[in-house]
Amino acid sequence: MKQNTTSSAKSFGIVGYPLSHSLSPLIHNSLYREKGIDAEYSVFESPQLDRKKLQELISAGVEGISVTIPHKETAFSLADRADSASEIMKASNTLLFRNGSINAHNTDGEGALRSVLEWSPDSLHTGKTLILGSGGSARGIAYSLATSNRLRELVLCSRNEGAGKEIVDLIAKHSPVRVEYVSPESISNLRDEFSLVVHTTP
Repeated sequence: MKQNTTSSAKSFGIVGYPLSHSLSPLIHNSLYREKGIDAEYSVFESPQLDRKKLQELISAGVEGISVTIPHKETAFSLADRADSASEIMKASNTLLFRNGSINAHNTDGEGALRSVLEWSPDSLHTGKTLILGSGGSARGIAYSLATSNRLRELVLCSRNEGAGKEIVDLIAKHSPVRVEYVSPESISNLRDEFSLVVHTTP
């Protein structure tokens, strides 16, 4: 359904690849209509993300984008400014275009933590927390959970060992929480130790 907007409507969207499965446009545009917000949220599917692509969006009047697989780490690298979560974990899921500046934010972790605290707060400290994956979402979620002062222990498991261990090293520098990397081959031996599993892979 075409969003009912005016010529002065604010323009936002999502960048990633592939995006045929994304519910973001439906969710955002439904909320815009419900709240009476004059804005439109579009799909900007692209296998590549670079300065040229961002400039095209800015020139078209886009004021901000959600960033998803596989561009979250690239999004951070293209930003002029970034929030603390992005700076520490080197990944961003939101870019805002303001006064000629590209501002990066990572809200993945904040959203995940809020959901866990709402639906299963005890799971953070009754056992170990397992994060599956080592991409941009895993980075943001690992940071927020590890710095929440609620986590007992964090375990990262991913097929990309180097990326998984990089997240472990970054967390260890910024949180006193015990954190370790475990290979996919070994994770089944620990399954009874986890009270929370966060799946971030496609």
